[in-house]
Amino acid sequence: FNRVNRDSDPQEIWDSKIVEENTVKRTFTLLTYNVQMRPILDTFRSKDLDKKKLISERLNLYDIVSVQEAFSKYDLLTAELQHKYKFYLAKKRPAFLTNMFLTNSGLAIFSKFKIDDTKFEFYNDIANCYPPECAGDILASKGVIMTRLNIDGAVVDIYNTHMHAGDKVAEHEARVKQVK
Repeated sequence: FNRVNRDSDPQEIWDSKIVEENTVKRTFTLLTYNVQMRPILDTFRSKDLDKKKLISERLNLYDIVSVQEAFSKYDLLTAELQHKYKFYLAKKRPAFLTNMFLTNSGLAIFSKFKIDDTKFEFYNDIANCYPPECAGDILASKGVIMTRLNIDGAVVDIYNTHMHAGDKVAEHEARVKQVK
C-alpha cells in the first residue's frame, strides 16, 4: 500500500487513489500434493492405477498444482489433466556427485496460467544412510523448482520442493542444510 504523509502533493495523492481504484484483483487456487508415486520402495498394485486416474481428475479443480513424489507413472497422473502448462523435472542428478540417485526429483507444477520461466536446483546435502536405517531419500534427486507464471500480466513465482524425509538425526541435519 502507499503511505501518504501530510506534506504530499495533492496530485500525487489523487494519482495513487486512481491506481488503487483501477487495480484488478485476481484470485487463483493452488494445491500442493504429495502423490506418493514411488517407483522403488512401493510395490506396484493394480488399485494404484485407479488412484492415479482419480488424482488426475481432481487436480483440475485447481488453477495451479504443485506435486511431489511423482517419480513413476507420470503419464497416468497427467492423463485427465486439463492444465495447459506443465513443468516436470524429469532430470536426474548426476550420479558421480554422490553414491546413487536412481530416480528424478518427482517434482512437477501444472498451471492454467502461462509459464514464462522455470528453474531448478538440486540439494547438495543429503543424509548418507540407506534403508532400513533411513527413509531411502538418497535414491531420489531431491531439490527445488521455481516456475514463473504470468497471471493477467502479473508475475507470480511458485516454488515446489520435497526435502529429505525421515526422523533420524542424519535426516534432520540434511533438512536443516537444505533450507539454508
